[in-house]
Amino acid sequence: TYSPRVSTLTFSFLFNEFHITGVSFLGVGQASVSSKLHTAEIPFVTAHEIAHIKGVAKEDQANLTSLYILLNSDIPYFRYSAYYWSYLSLIDIYRLTDYQSYQRIVSSLDKAIITETNNIAKYYSEHDLLSAIGNFINNLYLIFNGNEDGTSDYDDTSTSVDTGDKDDQGHIIYEITNYSPYQKLY
Repeated sequence: TYSPRVSTLTFSFLFNEFHITGVSFLGVGQASVSSKLHTAEIPFVTAHEIAHIKGVAKEDQANLTSLYILLNSDIPYFRYSAYYWSYLSLIDIYRLTDYQSYQRIVSSLDKAIITETNNIAKYYSEHDLLSAIGNFINNLYLIFNGNEDGTSDYDDTSTSVDTGDKDDQGHIIYEITNYSPYQKLY
C-alpha cells in the first residue's frame, strides 16, 4: 500500500540529454522524475515510476498501468496526460488502414494539441546530444534488472501486413495483425 512521494531528479538537465524522464530506485522505494518534463508528460511519467515502486517491473506494463489509472481519474489534467501520451498510437490504426479517416482525424485535432506535440518533439530534438548513450545505459540497466527486452519494452507499435490494395489516393492499405498494447487497452 506504500505510495512514495515523487521527487525531481537532481541532474534533470543531464537526464534530459539522455532522454531519461524518470527513474525508480526499488531498494529505497524512491521514484524521481525530470524537472524538465513538459506539462503534458508529468502525470504519465510520475504514474509510470510509481507503478515500478509498487511492483510493476516491465516498462510496457508500467506504461499500461499508468495509462489505465490516468484514464480512469476524475482529474481532467490526468486524463489529458494519458490521452496525450497515447493518441498517436490510436490514430496510427487509421494511418495504416484508412488514410482518409486518418487525415480527417488529424485535421480535426485541436490546434493546441498539435502545437504541444510539436513543442515537445522540438524540445527533445534540441536535447539530443547524449540520447544514444542514454538509451544504451537504460537498455543495460533494464536487462541487468531482469527485463530481457531492455528498452524495446517501451515500444508501442502494432504489426501489420500490406494487403496489396491501395485507396483512391494511392496509399497502401494495411491489415493490422497485432494491435499495440495501448490499442488493446482502448
